[in-house]
Amino acid sequence: MTPANDRDTARRRQALLLGLIGVVIFGGTLPATRIAVQELDPIFVAAGRSVLAALLAATALLCARAQPPRRQEWPRLALFAASLSWPFRC
Repeated sequence: MTPANDRDTARRRQALLLGLIGVVIFGGTLPATRIAVQELDPIFVAAGRSVLAALLAATALLCARAQPPRRQEWPRLALFAASLSWPFRC
């Protein structure tokens, strides 16, 4: 194998491992939420999960040095965000 192939294989293994870790963590959120809402207000639990997810996403974006969306991408992002929130409007 060439060094490029070795790097490719290592990156694939790393991606699979990180994906597996993410799936395992996500799989634990339902039981954890069920336990949490027995003692805490469900709105508080939902808000806490959302804030924690936002903080983790912001950290990942900062670490990856991701570029913000271009101006022409904002309308599509707004449409997507609106389509996700429409069932929850009262």
